[in-house]
Order: sequence, then C-alpha cells, then structure tokens
Amino acid sequence: MTFGRKIVGVAGTAAVLYAAWVRPRLVRWGATEEEVAGPYPGADLVPDGERGGAMAVTIDAPPDQVWPWLVQLGGDRGGWYSWDHL
Repeated sequence: MTFGRKIVGVAGTAAVLYAAWVRPRLVRWGATEEEVAGPYPGADLVPDGERGGAMAVTIDAPPDQVWPWLVQLGGDRGGWYSWDHL
C-alpha cells in the first residue's frame, strides 16, 4: 500500500469517526433530551428555522447564588482580568 493510500484511509476513518461519534456529542453538549426536543427561544420569530445545536449547562443552585458569578463574565470584568495586560 502506498503512502498516499494510507493517508486517504486515515483521513477517511477520521472523518467517519468525527461524523458518527464526535459531532453528535458536540452539537448537544450538556443538553438533556427535553432541551434538545424543545423549541429555541425566539423560534416563533423564524418559522421553519433549522437547529444547529443545543448546548446547555445545568447549575444546581438558585439564581440568587449564580447571578454574582455570571456578572463577572466578559471583558473588563473579573472573568477576564488576566487578559487585559496580554
């Protein structure tokens, strides 16, 4: 078997593994079956829209405990403090 055929075989195997195993997990990262099956927020604004993925994070805490952490996200806030000087 030539080197070129080996490369094509490896690339083909990688593409099949990505399509069959990796991508399906990436497009529904952390989402439950209910979240995947349910409508997107604002789905009524785009009739017949296509879904690209449903990623979710489940936080087992009340909103008043989570909110202080969320407001730190973003540039010029606590979440990105180390990036300001790079």
